[in-house]
Amino acid sequence: MADCDATDLAEIERILRRAPRPLSETEPDGRSRSEPNLDGKFTTALGDGLALLYLKLSPNGSADQSGAWVRAMQASLDDLAGEVVVRATKAALRRPMRFHNEVDGVIREEAAKIMASRVMAATRIAKLRDSLAALPAPAGEDEDTGPVALSLATIAAMPDALCRIGVARGWLTPEQIGEARGTVVDSDRSAYVPDEKAA
Repeated sequence: MADCDATDLAEIERILRRAPRPLSETEPDGRSRSEPNLDGKFTTALGDGLALLYLKLSPNGSADQSGAWVRAMQASLDDLAGEVVVRATKAALRRPMRFHNEVDGVIREEAAKIMASRVMAATRIAKLRDSLAALPAPAGEDEDTGPVALSLATIAAMPDALCRIGVARGWLTPEQIGEARGTVVDSDRSAYVPDEKAA
């Protein structure tokens, strides 16, 4: 089983916490930075999603009206990050709306949910990283250091992935985990180490 690198977790956390750049910066005027003669991929995807929203609200609207509304909405929403606004627009298609002037607000609500989920994921990764940092490093790459003296409450709160790492490294035993969680466990280490089961 591959080790979980705290440095990698820190990098993932940093990426998740970093505010993504708005569409107006990544695709100025809706154009691709690498190929300025072409529309940007997120601008195009946003336009497609907005066109569906227009059709949903005005099934009998004309193509000219739809095109003008889509362009206006693209300009209005370009302060949001490309990937975020595209996902938010898709989510907005499932939201009940009656009028075109509701669309901007609904898309922004969905975008806020997406950004909140990024923060939540970053927080969970930070907790996992801290849990890993609390475990002592093994003396050698292939050397078991023996079970670590952790409280039952600490073990019970550890994610399954971290428990598997602990058992694989010899820091924890299946019995410790079972006692902490109040369950009967298989004392075979392979139950916690997928690579050993497959061997």
